[in-house]
Amino acid sequence: MPEDEPEEKQKKEKGQTQRLSFELLKQGKTVEEIASECSLTVSTIGGHLARFVSSGELDIEKLITEDKLELIKSYFEKAESASLSEALAKLGNQVSYWEMRMVVNYLSRSESDIQSKYIL
Repeated sequence: MPEDEPEEKQKKEKGQTQRLSFELLKQGKTVEEIASECSLTVSTIGGHLARFVSSGELDIEKLITEDKLELIKSYFEKAESASLSEALAKLGNQVSYWEMRMVVNYLSRSESDIQSKYIL
């Protein structure tokens, strides 16, 4: 290949940005700080970190208070629908979408195949 041809930009490997988010969290940064540093939304960073809750690498209580965890768990135990959008509408500004995703991932670790019943 001739030297004067432009190099293709290297695309980040799938999962690399999620791992970066996790590493920054382990360094003590908040979700908001990570989002700002990576030029991403808080919701996106929350989604990245939810993956690590699901795998067991991250303790959910490092990101969500016990009260929020119980509120979201309680909602899904009683709800007729498993839609996260409906849950967000019902719970209003008490929780964020990414917090609900994180709880669903948390629940999927303790109940077999529970995540598949939730509509993301």
